[in-house]
Amino acid sequence: MSGIRKARYFAVFFMGVVSLLIVLNVTPVMRFRYRSGFITLLSYSISYLLTPLTCSLAKRLGVVNVPNERKVHTRATPLLGGVPIFIAFFLSTVLTFC
Repeated sequence: MSGIRKARYFAVFFMGVVSLLIVLNVTPVMRFRYRSGFITLLSYSISYLLTPLTCSLAKRLGVVNVPNERKVHTRATPLLGGVPIFIAFFLSTVLTFC
């Protein structure tokens, strides 16, 4: 992994941790009306960080769409891309209503 990619992942991870701390009211700095913005940042961070992990897991497990003459793509495409988006949506919904 290149240095720029590591820095990007660290920045998104840090943003997610800070958002989680604010959402869980560990830091009483923000008012309630800003909570939805931090839940959105947390949801983005979760989906951004889990997507590459899920893609590599799908390739390892063989859950890929193999190209053939009817397909447009030329290499195997992972099929578990919606899982991190669902996890992020679920966690943000739970944090919103708890």
